[in-house]
Amino acid sequence: MIIENPEIYFGKKIKVFSTSGRMTVGELYGYDYDFDDDGNEFLEFDVENENGLLIGFTEDEIERIDIIG
Repeated sequence: MIIENPEIYFGKKIKVFSTSGRMTVGELYGYDYDFDDDGNEFLEFDVENENGLLIGFTEDEIERIDIIG
């Protein structure tokens, strides 16, 4: 999923559906941009789940994001 404006998720409870079929519920902890070995830029998206654990995703690992609160 291409995330054009990740800042819209700050301060909101979100549900992240990954391409592997997993679902993570929590709040956006932070994001940054990085480069792969071929020089392609990609977004890293970190979610703090309901247990306080940080779960990291890249754009390629996210199928969709729902805002639930």
